[in-house]
Amino acid sequence: MPRRKKGGRTAGVNKSAAVREYLKSHPTASPNEVKEALGEKGIAISTSLASNIKYTKKGKAAGRKRGPRRMGRRPGRPPGTKSGVRIDDLLEVKRLASRMGGIAATRKALDLLEQLA
Repeated sequence: MPRRKKGGRTAGVNKSAAVREYLKSHPTASPNEVKEALGEKGIAISTSLASNIKYTKKGKAAGRKRGPRRMGRRPGRPPGTKSGVRIDDLLEVKRLASRMGGIAATRKALDLLEQLA
């Protein structure tokens, strides 16, 4: 079990609460002034603690943190030409046309499909 530091806490005093209490009565005090005033009362704090308490937003006003942005293309049209036709699609249509017996037979099949729709 780790050892506790000697003299780490000031006799059970909540330093953050002391800074908040001081800032209630002196809202325009700078972090250095807060540190000096509490030091006179026997509460040793750092300037960064006073600054963090004074300048951070409280509660829901702080909002939620955004996650890391994802890189890459935006959703929508697949990558390819301006018409949205990809090379892979064209090659697949070519294979289909050769299986159906040529472009003319494929056009007839597409015409029939269009009539059904």
